[in-house]
Amino acid sequence: MKAREERIKTLSDLFASIRTVKMYGWEDALQASVQRLRKVEVSWLFKANLLDGILDSFYTAASSVVGALITFCSNSRSSEWPLSNARRIHD
Repeated sequence: MKAREERIKTLSDLFASIRTVKMYGWEDALQASVQRLRKVEVSWLFKANLLDGILDSFYTAASSVVGALITFCSNSRSSEWPLSNARRIHD
């Protein structure tokens, strides 16, 4: 968020002194500065969103696995028959 704050501060300063900027023809130089700050901000946003997506997919997969394990464990504990391959083969 520091990149966003820096860009917003630069734009606020630019808008506050827009007459001076126009009078001396500094538009191109200041535009390049704002573009550079925006590029840094977009880079950080991309990384943050990528990490957020990876963590969301991990949490989704992990919750499915944990749910299946809880179901399996509670079923095996409450069942009156033991879980074994021998029981499956002879049924």
